[in-house]
Amino acid sequence: MIWGTLTACCAMQTWRCMRPRNKARTGSRCSTSSLEVELLETETFNDLSAVAYVIQGLDDLGVQCSIDDFGTGYSSLTYLQRLPAQIVKIDQSFVREMLDNERDRALVRGIVSLAHAFNRTVVAEGVETTAHAGALRDLGCDGLQGYGIARPMPLPDLIRWIRAWQPPPEWVGARQSVR
Repeated sequence: MIWGTLTACCAMQTWRCMRPRNKARTGSRCSTSSLEVELLETETFNDLSAVAYVIQGLDDLGVQCSIDDFGTGYSSLTYLQRLPAQIVKIDQSFVREMLDNERDRALVRGIVSLAHAFNRTVVAEGVETTAHAGALRDLGCDGLQGYGIARPMPLPDLIRWIRAWQPPPEWVGARQSVR
């Protein structure tokens, strides 16, 4: 999956110049369904109506949006209620200590439950170990992201990694995809 990170401010400025119903041909072989725009909770939600408009327009183009670093900003329930983002990404600061800290584990459990109640996919960031992956699987996370899966790498290495990667045996049968 190709990951794109944009701030809502930039997206809103760009969006005002686009017509959602006129899907431009970019000449790219990349399907829009392979794109995801991450909206940082801490930086983008000053104008929920404008952000919702951008997310809906991107959705109309087949581009998924995620609320990144969920739990670190205002974490208003209004975000889940009013923003049509398809994915909620739990911030790594909660995931990192969840194996030893019951409060972090409770927060992760609550975010997963709440996001699922709003029919959102949940991705946990900061997955460092197979123990984290197992605990997150047990809590119902839909996706995992972190150094325990792979570190950032150049594109040629990424292509080889994608072709060769197999989940650890403990993960087999897990319902989550890995991002």
